[in-house]
Amino acid sequence: RRQAAILPTLIAIFALASPVVAQTATVNLQAVQQQRTIDGQAINFWEFQGAGQQIALDDTINTLDMVLTNGLAHSTSIFILGLPMPQVFDAGAADPTVPLSGVERVGARVRSFVPATPAGETRTYRFDLTGRSGTFIYQSATHPQVQVQMGLHGVVTKLAGVGEAHAGVTFGSERLVVFSEVDA
Repeated sequence: RRQAAILPTLIAIFALASPVVAQTATVNLQAVQQQRTIDGQAINFWEFQGAGQQIALDDTINTLDMVLTNGLAHSTSIFILGLPMPQVFDAGAADPTVPLSGVERVGARVRSFVPATPAGETRTYRFDLTGRSGTFIYQSATHPQVQVQMGLHGVVTKLAGVGEAHAGVTFGSERLVVFSEVDA
């Protein structure tokens, strides 16, 4: 009888203590050109559309797949500052499960820090978020001195737990402010 009572208790304890299964979040983004009027002047912007300017992830997400469809006339890409380089996959490749590699160069100058998505094509940028939490800027890693100023950037936030910005650091509310310049 004693064994019969202990077994269900042990099963219940192990069920409660089992780890949370890591998940992948997929965000679809489109790089597009838009025109906005600022102080009466029409200004062309490039922006990532689809997820808004902030991508919010909870603590169960360990992998972020950013699927980029490039609607610009120029190659572009995505990189999250402060994270390791992403794996980049091309759905149109002969084997879309093999990551692309290399940086794009023009002469001796680096043009893109990660494999770029050519105009009209789609690629997936996979980021490993295991053990990471906080607020990160994502931006183009292709010709960033032009493309970031044109507006190709946004924010990713990943919580460490419910109401935790980082492990053991709780918060009651948040305010996100991103400053950038406009290349008119």
